[in-house]
Amino acid sequence: MMRTITGVTISTSRRQFEVGWKVNGVVSKQGYGRWLNYLVGFSLVGVLAACTQPVSSTGPVELDSRYNDEQPALSGNGRFLAFVSNRNETRAILMYDLKQQQFLNLPRLNRQDAIAESPSLSYTGRYIAYIASDSARPEIELYDRATQQVQVLTPGYRGWFRNPSISPDGRYIVFESGTRGQWDIEVLDRGSNVELDAPDFQRASPALLGFPFDPGGHSLNSSSAEMTPRIVRQYIVFASDRNGSQDIYLYDTTARMLVDLPGLNAIDMIASNPAISDNGQWIVFVGGREGRSGIYLYDRTTRQLRNLTENLKAEVRHPTISGDGNIIAFQSSASGQWDIVFYNRFGQPLNRENL
Repeated sequence: MMRTITGVTISTSRRQFEVGWKVNGVVSKQGYGRWLNYLVGFSLVGVLAACTQPVSSTGPVELDSRYNDEQPALSGNGRFLAFVSNRNETRAILMYDLKQQQFLNLPRLNRQDAIAESPSLSYTGRYIAYIASDSARPEIELYDRATQQVQVLTPGYRGWFRNPSISPDGRYIVFESGTRGQWDIEVLDRGSNVELDAPDFQRASPALLGFPFDPGGHSLNSSSAEMTPRIVRQYIVFASDRNGSQDIYLYDTTARMLVDLPGLNAIDMIASNPAISDNGQWIVFVGGREGRSGIYLYDRTTRQLRNLTENLKAEVRHPTISGDGNIIAFQSSASGQWDIVFYNRFGQPLNRENL
């Protein structure tokens, strides 16, 4: 079963104009004093503007700030980090180049009339899927860094949704949907004629892909809540309470069946917010035990589970993993506020200079 969402809209920002002036011809002696006054005036304005406006830095810029930085999302290649911050006096999505150690401009993404949250990046960070909420209702939007255009993916969609995740190639977006009165997982296909994480964006009509519903809990959706889906290749990883406890599940969209994860879920642990490497080998998630949260990493090859933050005395949230599984980023309250920290898959903290 397939439903098609039509009426894709492109949001545009306010036009910007460059204002300049230029004097042609020869200035007469009578007009020289007047033009000199203009020159002095413009020079003073330029000095004041330079003092009051932020200057773009060409060198490294520190990622940390005195504000809360939340909901980190790594690109598949591990180079870019998107996250939500209120450091600019509004809650907005920021993007940081871990290699160049500087922030990237995202024209038209953040708006004064909407709050942007829950970012997700494609493999090279070209596409950003996120939630934009205004006074009416939230929408799932897609930002293309190549064209600096915003595409609304859910115009006219009935129901509430949250936690979008984009596939590494940028074609599919999974998200939680409340259409049936509970949280289910929907898969949106942007179409076969879109550029896959490459230049020259082509707009298409997104379509929702239908997957079997099984009240017994043996498919993607069940009669219980399905939460925080993430998609890579043919896999969708998500959290669900379908078996009486909140556990992590892995669904193969090609075989249309759940994949066994022996040794991952435990009776005494509440699991949430999973993420998965591009090859489907490593699954990272938040595990809660006896009032403490930890970042856990599961290896599907060895079937081993590791607590990466066993020695970290802090609350942790929202883990994300690079495509090769070598970098894990997450929120930490160790400093008394929400900061973003980086670990490798062996539980060792990483300095951003070595990423």
